[in-house]
Amino acid sequence: MSDFPLVHESDIPLLYESDTPLIYESDIPLVYESDIPLVYKSDFSFIYESDFPLVYESDFPLVYESDFPLVHKSDFPLVRESDFPLIYE
Repeated sequence: MSDFPLVHESDIPLLYESDTPLIYESDIPLVYESDIPLVYKSDFSFIYESDFPLVYESDFPLVYESDFPLVHKSDFPLVRESDFPLIYE
């Protein structure tokens, strides 16, 4: 028995060219250069190095190996191929 149903060509509806409306050049409005506002350098504020605080190594706590518990292989159960069901096409 298959876990996936068969799909037949007849299950997929046909798509005809007439199902899609035609798009004409006149359907798209013209865009003129004057429709786009000019952007000047002065429209943007400058970002300076002083806008960012300095970060020092001392701002971060030290992390030691002992901060993490040891993990052993025995902490994880053994997984076998038989633990997973077979999937048929």
